[in-house]
Amino acid sequence: PGGVCGDITGCKSDMWDCLECEHFIPDKEQLSYFKEQADSWRTKADRFSEFPVIHANALRNAGLFERIAAKLTGGENIE
Repeated sequence: PGGVCGDITGCKSDMWDCLECEHFIPDKEQLSYFKEQADSWRTKADRFSEFPVIHANALRNAGLFERIAAKLTGGENIE
């Protein structure tokens, strides 16, 4: 779930790449999904705070989902 590619000619076919891609068009109907994913990744970051690599990856993923949610709401942040 989430959205569609606005330029499939350069598509890298990976979910994480989609979330960073300027051509990704998120589905506004999926806003709750993006918020839930951001919350889930923040929880994982907290849970693994003593494991730097896992912690950093979880924070990165949370940020990707937060950025999409902010894009959908027209805000800078979902908090």
